[in-house]
Amino acid sequence: MLEEEIGSAMYITSLAWKRTPLGDPSSSFDDMKIYLGLCDSDVLGTDFESNYVPGTKTLVFSEAPFTISAGADEWAVIELDTPFWYNGQDNLIVEVTWPDGAGTFYVYRWATGSDRTLEAPYGSSTGMTGQEVPHMQLIGDLGLDGCSFGRLKVSF
Repeated sequence: MLEEEIGSAMYITSLAWKRTPLGDPSSSFDDMKIYLGLCDSDVLGTDFESNYVPGTKTLVFSEAPFTISAGADEWAVIELDTPFWYNGQDNLIVEVTWPDGAGTFYVYRWATGSDRTLEAPYGSSTGMTGQEVPHMQLIGDLGLDGCSFGRLKVSF
């Protein structure tokens, strides 16, 4: 996600994807893992690790097995095991991995016009870039700057 789409620093405590009417209302994954990290480029390269700002890739969710469920046009929310501090300045990488599973859980996507996704078979270090990004919500606490009431009043 680009920093201008996120808009503010925040502690990310949950992620959500909006399910389409297609596919199954519930799918299971043998070993689901989600990593968050920072990226200093607006487009992704084909090497997963090279896209991260060094030292920022963080495992925020791990569950085996994992089942996700949502009705058509509803948001499927995943509570993170570890909140992630997003600094509000860099772009954010959301990396989701699983070796195998059952069911088809389709989520809405939108075309970005640039290479902002990377897909590959499980365990591969490189992949194929794409331009469709899933509809996703970042849920958490905004990182507010400290200031006086007078300054807040003037800001609005």
